[in-house]
Amino acid sequence: MEEDLTDLEIKIVSGHYLYYFHQDRDFCLNNIWDEYQISEGDQRVIIRKLENNSLIEPFTFDSFNITLTGVNYIENNKIVNQKFIQENLNIRKGILLTLAEYKKENGPYLGMHPQELIQNISGDQDQIGWNIQYLKELNLIEDYNLIRITELGLMVANTYLENDRLVEEFLRVSNLTPNQRGLEFQKIIAGIIRGEGWSEQESLRTSNEEIDIIVHKEFTYFLIECKWEKSPIEANIVRELKGKLDNRIDVKGIIISMSGFTEGAIKQVKDYIGQVVILLFGEKDIHEIIDGEKDFSNILYKKYNLLSNYSGR
Repeated sequence: MEEDLTDLEIKIVSGHYLYYFHQDRDFCLNNIWDEYQISEGDQRVIIRKLENNSLIEPFTFDSFNITLTGVNYIENNKIVNQKFIQENLNIRKGILLTLAEYKKENGPYLGMHPQELIQNISGDQDQIGWNIQYLKELNLIEDYNLIRITELGLMVANTYLENDRLVEEFLRVSNLTPNQRGLEFQKIIAGIIRGEGWSEQESLRTSNEEIDIIVHKEFTYFLIECKWEKSPIEANIVRELKGKLDNRIDVKGIIISMSGFTEGAIKQVKDYIGQVVILLFGEKDIHEIIDGEKDFSNILYKKYNLLSNYSGR
């Protein structure tokens, strides 16, 4: 997104999203113009902005369709009813996993009849049909009378399976005692980061220090401390990581804590701005990563940008 959207512009994109997936077939752009009393000149400005941001595209002379970017914008930001968004996500997952299993059992050249596929997926039939159309636009499936999963779609299906495995593993570890789950939690985090293309090393020990994980991409390095304890992490853990970073050139730090952080720990991180970079990942961040809602890398870069712009005021 090059520009932030106004409430009116968000309402327009949301309306096109709901119309596309047949949740609101009464949506009409002209009704919005009338409701907000938007002049023709301002209408053109708004439409041009939404088109420039690739959120909508012309369909007929005076109507528009939501784009793939527009769908991602609505779903990633959870702008419309979250239950409806989750239904769409679950339907797409079901379609891809069903087609992946069909390909595994029947070979790469056979496909499923559309009605057979729809009957294998839970949900409203019209909603399933429009999600099939959406997956075709994404080139995740192809339809030549029979529906087949593409190689790209197979990669996404495998990602779903890996996420499901990750959730099961996370639940298993969550039932262990604090002493047992420390190393297991570290392995889960290392696996997630490795899966996003980072190089990583685990459980490094020198004569005077221990490091849970070191990750890097090209010339960007992070030391990561993983904590799953009963109480929030205190400032002393931040100071210990700062000491490890001081012994290295241009290396940043991350503390991951399922029990959160005390105000003292957060203040300590802020006090170190200008000396070292230490990013804090809490329980919410980890659940979003485990559930596949967000990538570790995206959360990392967002936190890094926020810290870089922190003025202390």
